[in-house]
Amino acid sequence: SMMSMEPQTGHVKAWVGGPHYKHFKYDMVYKGKRQVGSTFKPFVYASAIEVGAIHPCDEIPDNKHCVEIPYNENRNDVWCPENAGAEFTHEMTPISVALAKSMNNITASIIKNEGMINEVFNRISQLGIDTSSYLRIPAMALGVFDISIYNMVGAMCSFANNGIYIAPTFIVKVEDKYGNIIYEPTMEAKQVWNNHTAYTMLQLMKEVTIRGTGARIRYKATEKRPYTGIKQPVAGKTGTTNKNTDTWFIGFTSNLLVGVYVGSDNPTPLGRYETGSKTALPIFKNFIKDSVKKSEARPFKAAKGTVMM
Repeated sequence: SMMSMEPQTGHVKAWVGGPHYKHFKYDMVYKGKRQVGSTFKPFVYASAIEVGAIHPCDEIPDNKHCVEIPYNENRNDVWCPENAGAEFTHEMTPISVALAKSMNNITASIIKNEGMINEVFNRISQLGIDTSSYLRIPAMALGVFDISIYNMVGAMCSFANNGIYIAPTFIVKVEDKYGNIIYEPTMEAKQVWNNHTAYTMLQLMKEVTIRGTGARIRYKATEKRPYTGIKQPVAGKTGTTNKNTDTWFIGFTSNLLVGVYVGSDNPTPLGRYETGSKTALPIFKNFIKDSVKKSEARPFKAAKGTVMM
C-alpha cells in the first residue's frame, strides 16, 4: 500500500489501498493500521532536539542502554533493546549514524531522558495521530504503535514543511456546473517543530539514504536492481517490525513525500530477510523515478538563520 502527498499543501497525489481491488477491497492507507517500527524514530530524535535533550552533533556510546519499566506494584523491570544482527561496539556513535543505522539501543538512551516519553507522546498527538488508545511506554520509541499510512505520511510532512503539520486532503474544491465554488476544505495547519529542528531532521534522514538502512537506493542500477541508482536529494526512514512482519519506507524529495507499506493482510512474517529496505524501498524509488523529473529535483531548503558547517 502507498500514499504520496505534497508536504507544502497537503494535497494527496497518489493513494494505493492494496494490491488489486478485485481481490483486496480493504483500504490499507486509511483504515488499516500496522506497527510502524523504526519509521517512528524520527519523532523521538526530533522531540529530543527540539527540547535540547540531544544535539545533532552529539555522540552516544554504542552500549547496552536500559530503561526501567513497571513490572508489578512491588518492583520494576528493565528494558534493554538490542540491534538487529549487530553486537555493541562500545564506541562513541554520532547521532546521525545512530539514526541512519536505526540503532535501537541509542534510541532507547534518548527516550530515557527525563520527560522524553511525555514529550514524544504530546508531539505526535499534534501531528494528526490519534493517541487515545496508546500507552506512554518507552518501547514506543521503536515504533510499537499501530498507525495508518495516512497518518504516518501526514505526520512526516512536518519535517519537509518547516515544522508545520498539514492534514492530508484529496479535495481541493468542488464547483457547480457554472464554476461557483460550493465546497472548499479548510486547511488544517499547525507549527509542531521549529524550522531548525525540521531542517536538521531532513539532513539526518538524508544520511539514511546515503550510508544507512536505505543506502541501497543509491547503488548503481543493474538489471537485478533496476530500482537503485537514484541521485537526486532524498531523505527517508526504513521500518521493519519483529519477525519481519511489517515493512515500511517513508521518503521525501523537496516537493513530494511518499509512504510505502508492505505486509500481509493477516499479520504474518514475510521472511527472514524481508526488511523495509528490501520490500518497500524499491516501490518508493520506482514511484519517484516516474513522478519527479530531474529538472524538478531540488536540494532541501535550509531554515532561515542556518549556519552551514
